[in-house]
Amino acid sequence: MEATAAAQDIYDEETQGEQSVRDLAESLRRHGQEAVTEYSEIAADVRADVSHILNGAAADLDASLGAYNPTIKRLGNGIAGQARLQSSVMEIDPHAIAGDGSQLIAVERAADIARHEAEHQRQAAVADASGIVVHGEQFDAREIREAAAISVQWQRDFLSAEYRNIAAALPWTLEQETLSVRAGSGNWSRRRTVRSYYFPLCSVLRRRVLFGLRLATLLFL
Repeated sequence: MEATAAAQDIYDEETQGEQSVRDLAESLRRHGQEAVTEYSEIAADVRADVSHILNGAAADLDASLGAYNPTIKRLGNGIAGQARLQSSVMEIDPHAIAGDGSQLIAVERAADIARHEAEHQRQAAVADASGIVVHGEQFDAREIREAAAISVQWQRDFLSAEYRNIAAALPWTLEQETLSVRAGSGNWSRRRTVRSYYFPLCSVLRRRVLFGLRLATLLFL
């Protein structure tokens, strides 16, 4: 427990500002090396454990986020990550990817947040429809984009109630739907019934309205 707390303190200190995940991983590795010989404030009998935890966290960051290299930045307000549509900008909150026990990084959750935001990066910033109606309920372009981004996640248990509702109301099962959202095309609105374990999805295109949403965010509990 003492080693985990010491490693967590170092992680929290390193994530006070903002930096790329690659830089953060490198900083944690450096701290891991220094913890063994240079950190007198850490008890000698736990320094090796602190080093192991920090090096493990660096490896976990590489494995889950390295391919995307997002900026690690405290976003606040329950936001786990955010990305600009049609851009390379991606930011992820360090608290949203925090693990438990002796593991500083929740690898699968971190990877899912990155997948979600990467999908937003592929989506058109301007859509050719304002929204769709499903079973009499109106969904706007933001909610449609979120449904598409949620669909690429492997896990959903960390999502906010709003996002879980979007995922339930707008089940995403077909690649064509995802491609339509990326293109900003109203093709997402054609009538379609999805059977098996998914709700019927019947969409009606409203009037053609240019709808721009420049910043997409992912909320967590």
